[in-house]
Amino acid sequence: MPAKKHHYVPVFYQKEFADAEGLLWVYDRKLKTYKHLHPRVVCFTEDLYTVRPDNAPRDRRIETDILSPIESDTAPIIRKLAPGVALSEEETAKLAFFIALQRTRLPSFGRAISKAYEVNMEQAMRMQFANVDRATATLNELATWSGEPVELEPASMVKAVNRGINITATERPFLENMFEMATRFAGWMGRADWSFLLAPTTHPFILCDHPFTSVPPEGVALDGVGPGLPGVVSYLPITKRLCLKLYYGQFAMKFLDIDSLYVRLVNRNVAANSERFIMGSDKQQLADIVVSSGSTGYEAGERFSVDVLMSNEMKALVKFSFSPRALFV
Repeated sequence: MPAKKHHYVPVFYQKEFADAEGLLWVYDRKLKTYKHLHPRVVCFTEDLYTVRPDNAPRDRRIETDILSPIESDTAPIIRKLAPGVALSEEETAKLAFFIALQRTRLPSFGRAISKAYEVNMEQAMRMQFANVDRATATLNELATWSGEPVELEPASMVKAVNRGINITATERPFLENMFEMATRFAGWMGRADWSFLLAPTTHPFILCDHPFTSVPPEGVALDGVGPGLPGVVSYLPITKRLCLKLYYGQFAMKFLDIDSLYVRLVNRNVAANSERFIMGSDKQQLADIVVSSGSTGYEAGERFSVDVLMSNEMKALVKFSFSPRALFV
């Protein structure tokens, strides 16, 4: 039977941050506990990538036939990364797509996409059924598209929509956008500067459940901080010794030795960007980062908002905002 436990931070990836026992020290911001756990039991949601068709069994092939092969292809590429070792064009593309998915395969991304879809659909419904004439035209178009008669009265639909209608998104907007937006982001990475930061053996990088972290320039609070904006620096820990630093510029790939203070800065940003779980190989180091990054508590609420700025019979203006965590420059 296909696995129901879908890891949004892949197990093989988490293992790159494990200790000599193959375990992770995990801080749970919600429960405020430290536990010594195997990566198999961290950062997963049941059936996260499952398609739920009507009157049919659940389809888990996105996890088994798409994501699992991507992870299998990426693991040896990550193990290969080292100063003086060049990646082929194909390897670089595979690594870029894996990295891009670490932004889009998360539950928080799914919730954001679903909310945006629901609000936009509610506004579309309100305009399409603003009056009987529009409702009639909409239902006629639906009948033409489906090839079947629509057993709905235009006037009753107008009344129903005017009373208020709630749209609930299925899993499809999330799953479709997960790959579409990852593809776009991977394309941008082909035009970005890649710097692989090499940490001292005594000061490893940590990981979290929201590992791709974009940091705005000092003194600039950007609404919707994204890695493609000039001045924004993005980090993704790759292993305990290696962290990718991305920023706007011309494509290049290089390795840079950094000191413990720089490692600490990166780790504080990774911890601050977490949703719930922060993971590392050393409990004392992890505890220091949790405290110094202000990550001891759980931040309720979403890091995004969807607001209707204007709404009338003719048009609607919907704003999607992303509010970054308190990060460190």
